[in-house]
Amino acid sequence: MQQREPEQKPPKPKLSVIRNILRLTWRGRSHDEAVEQLLKLVKNVGVPEEHMPSVRELLKGFFTAWREARRDDEAFHRIDRYLVGGIGAIDLILLTVVIPMGTPDLSLIVALLALIILFPLAAGSLFFSFLKQGYGIKTYGRIHSNLSGLSLLTGTIALIALFWHISLLYGIVFLLLAVGVYILCFFYATIILLRKHFPQKPENQAPATEVSSSALTEPLSGDAAANKGDH
Repeated sequence: MQQREPEQKPPKPKLSVIRNILRLTWRGRSHDEAVEQLLKLVKNVGVPEEHMPSVRELLKGFFTAWREARRDDEAFHRIDRYLVGGIGAIDLILLTVVIPMGTPDLSLIVALLALIILFPLAAGSLFFSFLKQGYGIKTYGRIHSNLSGLSLLTGTIALIALFWHISLLYGIVFLLLAVGVYILCFFYATIILLRKHFPQKPENQAPATEVSSSALTEPLSGDAAANKGDH
């Protein structure tokens, strides 16, 4: 009586392959050779050969759009003005609430310290943004980027500390919601920028040899009719 051989389970995807895909995807934003390595890795994973041209076109379009989006400083200026201006206005209102609260505890000390740091940073970020907008300067710059990032960070900390002063639960809930909404907005803005810069396929043009219908229906001139009659 023959014994059945144990069935072999399909191999699980290796973590090293996933790690290499993520690493090459990140490097592909600035290195063309990483894109080619990523295509080879995708092919080795098991993508059929007939699908590789479509995968190649999709990946090249994606990385082209990613690189163009990173250079779209005008869009970053606009987003910065919305975010920094909004967080600065909200925390300016909160300042009038925090100061009359009397003897501060740890949460109020953190909130006040964050507000003290926020306002100069937000003012500097908005100054850079509006000055560049007025003079048509589209470059973003490291200083402007750091001012905007620190403004948003300290403004969020001030809000969390204020809710923490009221209740620790309120502070935790606000922190989780703030992080979730930030991630959602980040991915949404990324998708919008990628769609904006994704290379579009050229529209199909009519062949140059195509004869218009008007030329076919136009009556022949006298000379043309005479030549035709000779033939």
